[in-house]
Amino acid sequence: MKQLFLEVQLATSIGHALRLRSVAGRAFWTVLLSHLVLSPQSKAFGLPAKMQMKRKQNAQIALLCPIKSYFCAGSTGRVTTHFSVMIQLFQTSKSQLYEVEALGDSTWVNIVDPTFEEREWIEKNCPLVLEYLTDSLDIDELSRVEKEDDYLLVVIRLPHFRGVEHDTPFTTIPLMIFLTDSMTITICKEENVIIQEFIKERVKGFSTGKKNKFLLQLMLKTASKYLLHLRNINKIVERLEDELESSLRNREIMELLKYEKALIYYTTALQANGAMMERLRRLRIFAAWEEDDDLLEDVMIENQQAIQMTNISIRVLGQMMEAYSSVINNNMNNVMKTLTFVTICLAIPTLFASLYGMNIPLPGQESGNAFYVVLGSSSLIIAGVYALFKRVRWF
Repeated sequence: MKQLFLEVQLATSIGHALRLRSVAGRAFWTVLLSHLVLSPQSKAFGLPAKMQMKRKQNAQIALLCPIKSYFCAGSTGRVTTHFSVMIQLFQTSKSQLYEVEALGDSTWVNIVDPTFEEREWIEKNCPLVLEYLTDSLDIDELSRVEKEDDYLLVVIRLPHFRGVEHDTPFTTIPLMIFLTDSMTITICKEENVIIQEFIKERVKGFSTGKKNKFLLQLMLKTASKYLLHLRNINKIVERLEDELESSLRNREIMELLKYEKALIYYTTALQANGAMMERLRRLRIFAAWEEDDDLLEDVMIENQQAIQMTNISIRVLGQMMEAYSSVINNNMNNVMKTLTFVTICLAIPTLFASLYGMNIPLPGQESGNAFYVVLGSSSLIIAGVYALFKRVRWF
């Protein structure tokens, strides 16, 4: 039985890994897994034919739909299904975070871009969340707070790094936090580093049982991440500034435009987050606990600092782009001056060559030194033009 369980789990995991790559690959692993669950080994467990067929259907679902499932036969012959990695359940015990398999008291449910099958699980286990699910997956959803008798809903916009090669390297995405008496639910369209810090236990004092503090810690981490991203943007801008000093191209200016756009996204999101935090303070949700109330103040101060830093960065970047646009124009003028001088220098000997190319009698054409006289005259005139340009400070 243990061997079968490991084989089925391995085949299912591989199939899940291939689900976004190849239909043929999914079909192959479906056939393999079907063979495993209906092999003579599985019949040795004494499972009824109906149960074996059920296992086959479940195995096929695990490979063909975006849910990571694995199956094992218990003493009762029942099949246990563990749902997708896109829906994770966590609980803390003795200051340690554990991933659990069933909902319980003070459970944290983390949901990332749920599939249709996962939405069915949400509808069954978290019915209150379902009506807000579409809003949470809207990439343009604004920060807000909704307080009802049996739940608290908070939407906050998180900083998100897409990569320097992207048109907008830094942007923002919404995270919905849903607090009820029995659980905390976080829903996001994409994986984000802030949630991962909680999952990897990098947040001091985190507990799924302290729901209000969990919310405040999420907001504090968000504000801190904004500040970190702003410092990274400033470093990138400084590097581009060094490149712009001797540049005649538009590439560096276009790079600066990308980061100016990111800063505009950030300042808009931070201001919306600030308004949401102000509403939380007016609702006095955290007033009953002095520690939480102080933490809310820290969050608002951190968020305000990020807003000020973003505004400063936008002004500095805008002035820098204007200054370096002038630098590029000035560099282009210097190039044009050089090209003008070269053109004049080439035109002088060309003029002499044109005159002596005429099919008429010319003075000195019979002389053996005529070529050197023309060359010397051209050189003297070019030297005079250069002296004139130096006098008027063209160079």
